[in-house]
Amino acid sequence: MQQWCKQQSTVGFVPTMGSLHEGHLSLVRRAHQENEKVVVSIYVNPTQFLPGEDFASYPRVPEDDCNLLKEISDIVFLPTDNLMYPINKEAHKVSESSLSSKLCGVSRPGHFDGVLLVVMKLLQLVPATRIYMGLKDYQQQLLIHRMINDFFVPTQLIACPTVRESDGLALSSRNKYLDQKQRAVAPELYTKIRTLVSLAQSQGLEQAQNTIKSQLTNLGFIIDYLEILDERTLEKVSDLNSHSRVFVAAYLGNTRLIDNLGVSDA
Repeated sequence: MQQWCKQQSTVGFVPTMGSLHEGHLSLVRRAHQENEKVVVSIYVNPTQFLPGEDFASYPRVPEDDCNLLKEISDIVFLPTDNLMYPINKEAHKVSESSLSSKLCGVSRPGHFDGVLLVVMKLLQLVPATRIYMGLKDYQQQLLIHRMINDFFVPTQLIACPTVRESDGLALSSRNKYLDQKQRAVAPELYTKIRTLVSLAQSQGLEQAQNTIKSQLTNLGFIIDYLEILDERTLEKVSDLNSHSRVFVAAYLGNTRLIDNLGVSDA
C-alpha cells in the first residue's frame, strides 16, 4: 500500500468505517476529481468506541460497499485488527487535551483518542496527497486537521460539505438504527438549529438556545448538547459572527444524532 501510493503522482484518500452512503460517495467522487488515484479504507476501529457503545452491532457490509466503490475508487483497503494494532490496542496513544474535551468529548471521553490514533496509523499506511472528510463530523475533522499540522504529516485535509436527505437529515450510517416514527422526527434536528440562528439574532444566544432545547425535547429528543461556538477554536461566543457555528447532539431512542451549521450558511 505504501509503495503503491509513492508510485502515483497524487492520491486521494477517504477513510471510512463502511456501511457507505451518498455522503461517503460524494467524498470519493471529489477525491477522484482532484487526484490521479483514489484509495478508500473500510475499517471499524475498536479504539474509538466506548464500553456499551455499538461496536459489535455497527453495520458491516463490505461486499455491498465494494460494489458501490467499483467505478469510483482505484483501491479499497480493508485492513485487519492485526495489521492496525500489531502490538495491542493500548500500546500507543495519540491524545489532544483541548478541542477533544468539548462537545462530543464530554459524553464520549476517550473517543477522539481512538479516532486520532487510527487516522494517524492510516496515514502512515496510505501516504496520500489529500484526505477527504465531511463537515458533519466537524469536531473530528478539526482535530485531525490540527494533528496533521502538528506532526508535519504531508497530507492535506479537504473538508467537504455535509450531504443531506431531501428533508434535511444529515446522512449517517447510524440512521439505519432509526425506526419509522423516529426517522420522521429526525430531520427536525436540522430544522431547529437553522431556526436557532434567526432566533439568536432577535432573542439573544441564551434565550434562543433554551427555546430550541425545549422544542427538541417536546419532539422526543434527549439533548446531549446544543452550543453556538467559534468554529476555529470551539470556544463560546458572546455574539454571532461569520465564524460562529451551531453544534448539536441528541438521542432519538438509542440513536445518537449529531449535526452542525455555520451561522453564515443558515
